[in-house]
Amino acid sequence: MRLLQESLLHGFALGPLALGGYWLFADHGAPLERIVIDRAQVESIRTQFRGIWSRYPSDAELQRLVDSVGRDEIFHREGEIIGLGSDDPSAMERVRQKYAALADARIAARAPTDAELADWLELHAADYARPATVTYSQILLVAAGTQGDVDAAARRAKIRLNRGAKPARIGLPTPLPAQVWRMGLDEIAAGCGPSFASALTRLPPGTWQGPVLSRYGAHLVRIESVAPADPPSLDEVRSAVTRDYVRARRERALESTLEAMRQKYEIVVEPQFARQASRR
Repeated sequence: MRLLQESLLHGFALGPLALGGYWLFADHGAPLERIVIDRAQVESIRTQFRGIWSRYPSDAELQRLVDSVGRDEIFHREGEIIGLGSDDPSAMERVRQKYAALADARIAARAPTDAELADWLELHAADYARPATVTYSQILLVAAGTQGDVDAAARRAKIRLNRGAKPARIGLPTPLPAQVWRMGLDEIAAGCGPSFASALTRLPPGTWQGPVLSRYGAHLVRIESVAPADPPSLDEVRSAVTRDYVRARRERALESTLEAMRQKYEIVVEPQFARQASRR
């Protein structure tokens, strides 16, 4: 677990390409660019909020909205740096794409190790777990969409079975298999419906139970065995684990890169006015 945390930190904060060429050669001693959010802007934010919600924003809500305005201004200024006009509606997305490319470059230089993937799998085991499997026998008593007293049909079928009748001689002809061997609950749900699959997990094994309803109608079911899901090995789910791990690295690398961009700016709000405004 610690290895995963350390590798994420190193991969996101110390990648070989760091923050791209501009970051490597930037003048880190240069003064921050100021973005001033004045009284008029704060009042406009409050007025728009009140128009939507019929009340003024709380302190926390106002702070989030002000932060959003500051973030948008950063994106617009960064857009101007790369030659986009301030009125370009796609400026924010194109700036984000630029920094996404820098983030991609940061993680492309090093493939994830097996240890990192194994730690990721341990942390997110439920996302890759295979469903439990069920082996069961079934008899279709009443077909879906037809008339019939399913409870009475189930009672009669159970009496006949208890007297030694063969299951094949009870119920309706159906293309459904008389026995299902080690089928995953996900497959059962896809074929017979989620409620039928869920019901199978609650039935006691070894005896005929029902009626149990499915998309096909009313069944008698005898559970032979239920095998709980085994945690998959890394090799079995390597492709999915690698995809998800790399995607998470990319998202964090992008956020780290955008945070570095934001560090170039100082956002100044008239705090006294903002606090008073939110309480009116």
